[in-house]
Amino acid sequence: MLVQVRQRVQALVAAGKTMDQTVEAAPTKEFDAKWGSGYVPADVFTKLVYASLTNPEKTTASVSAH
Repeated sequence: MLVQVRQRVQALVAAGKTMDQTVEAAPTKEFDAKWGSGYVPADVFTKLVYASLTNPEKTTASVSAH
């Protein structure tokens, strides 16, 4: 699931999609029934993946700071 979602988001980033467009594309849809209602909702998870791919230095720094 993690690898598949990352690959889907990466393809959307490569296609020039914005974060909102990526969320709208629902790259987690296949997994939402099982994973989408947990602690991290699907849209938030998609945004986290998008951010990690578009600005890895900032994402790593913010995660490391906590």
